[in-house]
Parts: sequence; C-alpha cells; structure tokens
Amino acid sequence: MASVKDIGFNMITVAYPAEPKYTVIGADSQVVQVQVQPGEAVKCEPGTMMHMDPRFKSDVELQPMCGCKSACAGESCVKVTYTNSGDTPGYLGLTPNFPAKVVPLILAQGQRLRVKPKGYMAEIGDVDIGMNLDCCSKTCCCGGIGCIQQSLTGKSPNLNVAFLAAGGTVMEKNLVDGEEIIVDMQSLVAWDSTVTYDLRLAGGLLTMCCAGEGMFVNVMKGPGRVVIQSMSFEKFCKAVAPPPGAGAAGAGAGAAGAAAGGGGGAPETEEEMTR
Repeated sequence: MASVKDIGFNMITVAYPAEPKYTVIGADSQVVQVQVQPGEAVKCEPGTMMHMDPRFKSDVELQPMCGCKSACAGESCVKVTYTNSGDTPGYLGLTPNFPAKVVPLILAQGQRLRVKPKGYMAEIGDVDIGMNLDCCSKTCCCGGIGCIQQSLTGKSPNLNVAFLAAGGTVMEKNLVDGEEIIVDMQSLVAWDSTVTYDLRLAGGLLTMCCAGEGMFVNVMKGPGRVVIQSMSFEKFCKAVAPPPGAGAAGAGAGAAGAAAGGGGGAPETEEEMTR
C-alpha cells in the first residue's frame, strides 16, 4: 500500500526555531502557547486570545492604508497586539476562530508566502500582510480566491513566524522545478511565491456538474512548497449545517422540525416572530 511519502506528501510537522519559543497543544482545535520575553509583543487577528499572563497589555493596531490592504487580502483591518510589560517571560495562548489546527511557518527576511483568505492567525516577529494582484482573468474570476491574493512576507532579520489556521489533516508537498499537482479549491491553504498558480477544467460537462468539484481545479506548478487541508471551514459548515432544503437530508430535517415544533426552524419574518 502506498504511503503518504511515496506520493511526495508529508504530514505537516510543527516547525520550531532553534531556541524554544512556542508549543502547539492538542490534536484538533489546537492551541499555540507562546513564550513572550519582557518588552516583546505578539500580534494576532481579533478573537484568538485564549489565555495570557496578567502582566500583558493588549492594544489594537490599524494596518497600513487604514487597513484597506489587509481587508482586500481577506483579513481584518486591525491586528491585536499583546505586549509583555513585566520583568520576566510570560505566556500567551492563542487558538483559531474556527475548529482548526495551528500551522506555524517560519519565514526568513524577504521570504514571501501566498495564503488563502482567512488563513492568517498570528505572528511572531514582523510579518507583513500584503496583497498580490492577480491580473489573469481566468484565475481571478474562477479560482475562488479573487483578484487579490493574500501575501505574507517576513520583515525582520530575526525570527519571523506566521501561524496559519487549517482544518482536518494538513499536508505539505515540496514541488521540484516544473512539477505539477492538482488541488481542490477548498483544500488549498498556502504556497510559496515561487509556485505558479493556475486553473484547469475539472473534467467534462457531467463531471463539472455532478462530481462536486465545480468547473475548475487548481494547478500548482513548482518549484516551491504547497500546503493543503482536508477539511476547510467552508466544507465543515456545509457538513454540519447544510442550507435548508439541500437534498434529502435538508428536507428530512425540515419535516422533522415541523413535526416537533410546528414551525420547521427559526422564525424568518416579523409575522412569525409575533405568533
């Protein structure tokens, strides 16, 4: 039986710097616990703080261009900054805003990484959230990411770590120059800026209509690293909360709700709320 390594994939492992700085805890819905030195700050997206030392001070930092650059890249227009104001190291616990694993990626100064919208969670050092304008009409209109791709760049000559959030099983593949791999649109998490991002038709007419992949799939061409996930947040939401009337399951749920409560779900109109 073929193993993951036989096809060039590796289960992504937590990347740790030479000096212990953070640890990732849990099997799923993970927590990253960061050791913060006196005077040091950790930046993250709003809502990710789980616990922190009482000596920490929190602040909100508006991103460049009044937050427009980050907002266009699919992230919040602000970052929350936690600074250790004490005299000794303290600990900060962060967790994603949805059921996900924490994926730390170390970035050298000037190293650039493309990330799916809402993929960024937190950072150590100085990581710039920028945007890469995709001028190809095919990928920007049909690729599911849009005309603006999120770009993370390491700015500090010291340690830069970008913490990403990804669901399910997370794997990575290092593509050699010219090597290609086909990736489902919802499974793509991040890729090196050296990787070429393209699309191709998912198949014939019946395949595009009935195979569940849509009209297009991603084509990633090396050299560089590609990170993928088995359960995106969008896929998770569809599984646990399908839209009303979506197939037999939705119809059955609606009928059961109507039989049990007489209403078939939450009130949707003002008249239903007053009844």
